[in-house]
Amino acid sequence: MIGNPAAQVQQVSARYGLTMSGSQMAEYAAQAQGRTHVKRQEEFDRLHSFVQWINANGHHAAHLMTKDGAFSELLFCLKLNGLSAKSPKVLFTDATHLSYNNMMLHLLCQLDADNKIFILGANITQQETKPAYAHLFQLCLSVMPPLWGEHTILSDLGTAVTSAINEIPMWHHGMCSVHMRRRLRHQQLFDAAMNATSVSDLEKALERYRTQAPKEAARVKNRICNLSPLLHPLGTYESHDPTRPRACIDTHVHSARTT
Repeated sequence: MIGNPAAQVQQVSARYGLTMSGSQMAEYAAQAQGRTHVKRQEEFDRLHSFVQWINANGHHAAHLMTKDGAFSELLFCLKLNGLSAKSPKVLFTDATHLSYNNMMLHLLCQLDADNKIFILGANITQQETKPAYAHLFQLCLSVMPPLWGEHTILSDLGTAVTSAINEIPMWHHGMCSVHMRRRLRHQQLFDAAMNATSVSDLEKALERYRTQAPKEAARVKNRICNLSPLLHPLGTYESHDPTRPRACIDTHVHSARTT
């Protein structure tokens, strides 16, 4: 209930048909919130600080929603700094910042189109599952305006996301999954693979990677190859396109900015 006790009395009467005095309403509210009030306030303050930090960061946009004066939900949009800041045609989804399962957060999809931001919201309330992402993507398809030209779909590299995307025919061949780990144990080997200027150099770099760190190399190769569609006509790693993976991204970003 919001407002002063008198306003709350009116709301209780309208909603539930109950007759209460202002003092009774105030006492009831105090008892109802007695055990959880401090915890809720701490949670609200923590989330509010988080929102302020996100908005001050420059790469994100966030808004804290309240209902009846208490925390309701946190809306936030995560922007991959190097791509969505430059490209006007990027759809980005990410659920890695969901802190714990009990809190309802809205995961936002963002479409930057000629500096105009189109935001879609979908609830992921339990886990980052295939049905949760499928709901998110279907929502995108249902309310998104017609998209002309090439658009990059960025997402987590999780199997749930990949499975959900693969079920959308119009997105399957344009999927670009970018979720590189920055703090790899063998960072130099990773950088050598990502900066390879030819398929031959890439194979040599990955072979050195496999020799020294086979498990990490397998993960990195999977991520590099998942960049492969990178949207036609940029080519793919499998088709022996000589362009290095990072340059493919840069090329698409430049193309999106000029079209």
